[in-house]
Amino acid sequence: MDVDVFPEGIAEGNRKLQTSDAPVAAPDECDGGQPRPWEAGWQPVAARADSASEDAFVPQLVAEQAAATPGATALVAGDRALTYRELDTWADRLAQRLRALGVGPDVLVGLCVERSIEMVVGALGILKAGGAYVPLDPAYPAERLAFMLNDARVPVLVTRQRIAARLPAGAWQVIDPDADARLIPDADARLIPAAPVAATRLAYVIYTSGSTGQPKGVRITHAGLLNLVSWHRRAFAVTAADRATHVASPAFDAAGWELWPYLTAGASVYLVDEDTRRAPAPLRDWLTARGITISFLPTALAESVMALEWPRETALRVLLTGGDALHRYPSPALPFAVVNNYGPTESTVVATSGVVRAGERLDLPPWGGRQHAGLHPGRAPAAGPVRRAGRAMYRGRRRGAGVPQSSRLDRREVRPRSVRR
Repeated sequence: MDVDVFPEGIAEGNRKLQTSDAPVAAPDECDGGQPRPWEAGWQPVAARADSASEDAFVPQLVAEQAAATPGATALVAGDRALTYRELDTWADRLAQRLRALGVGPDVLVGLCVERSIEMVVGALGILKAGGAYVPLDPAYPAERLAFMLNDARVPVLVTRQRIAARLPAGAWQVIDPDADARLIPDADARLIPAAPVAATRLAYVIYTSGSTGQPKGVRITHAGLLNLVSWHRRAFAVTAADRATHVASPAFDAAGWELWPYLTAGASVYLVDEDTRRAPAPLRDWLTARGITISFLPTALAESVMALEWPRETALRVLLTGGDALHRYPSPALPFAVVNNYGPTESTVVATSGVVRAGERLDLPPWGGRQHAGLHPGRAPAAGPVRRAGRAMYRGRRRGAGVPQSSRLDRREVRPRSVRR
């Protein structure tokens, strides 16, 4: 947020950022004949309006879906499928086990499970217990996992025994999301309400490499997560009829983006197997065969999938991408929209999002990359400090002594070299 744009102060400027519908101005030097961002469906951070109700957060919204449509399919992985009733009951059992171990508001719980149904159950169970999950990729080196677990000071680690066996010993107690949760009878689990959730309490802490290369834990609140979920459901008209995908690594912040907007809407989430996930042509065939309607793919994979020939008739209507600069325009023949996204982890996954129209300008990158991270409402900005604010912002970083543990304002500098020709 620029104090020159909002001289009346941060609080009032923050309110205007949250509620303004003003378009974002593009730098003149970036024009080069390209469509302006708003002409391509560009949605600035202001579109992430804070209009969502705070009466219910993600764990409660998933429980409401389970009560409304218990037999609907929530998760599919290969030949396994989980209904909303099964997902909610399993997560409730895990939540009861975690609460018995002292998990509650702002208690961090490690979640080191490969991309699977059990990983989703683990995350939801931690949220239901009132805690905050710390997603870790089991493929990481053991030393890196141990560093993050010790840095987060987790009292409990939800993981499989075979994964725990290769980790150094720690002060945490290991809970298997399958075996331990099943110690709780179904009848008892269904009687346990979700733990009370407050907007400012932590939902998850995700570790990023940071500029120093040392992992830093970014703390995301329930308000920030709900803001993302509400915006996504409105922006992409998500309904219970949608079929989405879970492709990202569990430790990539996009993983939560792939799950919660859909599971709070009664839609189905399909988990792609590892071999298919790495191969563009088989992935295209899998998306088509499963009737996927919305999918996120990391930039490099999305570019490869976009370059393929697609059947004229496909259920896929939106392909989301992000994570790196997009270098390819979609072909006019593609039967779905391509939406490019950018956002630091600190702004709860997405700060800017826009449709990339088909084009032939090979000398210019498509709109929607990092060069738009610092645009100010209502005027063309110059290089310099950028202010991001609002409910989507993180609550601080967890990384050793001296690192601020609370923050509602983040400052990043956008330099001329970030605008690519």
